[in-house]
Amino acid sequence: MEHNHSSCGDANGSHDCDMVFAKLQDFIDKELSEQEIREVEIHISLCPPCAVEYRFETSVLRYMKGGFCKMSVPADLESRCLKALAEEEA
Repeated sequence: MEHNHSSCGDANGSHDCDMVFAKLQDFIDKELSEQEIREVEIHISLCPPCAVEYRFETSVLRYMKGGFCKMSVPADLESRCLKALAEEEA
């Protein structure tokens, strides 16, 4: 993650920013250990640029989950796909 570490409220600066960026998706997906979760939470609370990145990533995921899951498709799509697959196998 590239940003001015002088704006980072975390005294460790770049190392922690890079760690947060590397673990951000796993953090959002709740796939980190308790210790890693605490480290990311602490850093995000102290580093405005990393907090902005976190909010951006979560907003994109919310949009994708909300928008793409609600796409409408023709009612007979599943049957047409199954028919096409059966014809392909024959």
